[in-house]
Amino acid sequence: MQESDFTELSIPPDVIADGGDEVLRAFVINGGLSIAIQRAFQDPATWGRLLMDVAHYVAGLYGRETEISEQEALAEILAV
Repeated sequence: MQESDFTELSIPPDVIADGGDEVLRAFVINGGLSIAIQRAFQDPATWGRLLMDVAHYVAGLYGRETEISEQEALAEILAV
């Protein structure tokens, strides 16, 4: 079986400097989602904070890279 190419993000500089634990990887494959995850927190609510932080980062990307404002993008994300 031949391995396919994939695009991997760079490790953030603060992780390189200070270390850390990877808790989530997400890949888009043929329009679907493939995730590797580990339970990293004692309290499940911490995952809620993590997911909200991710939502804000994603909304910021849309605000910077598209015609959609950050607020509009966040509203769409939260609506789903």
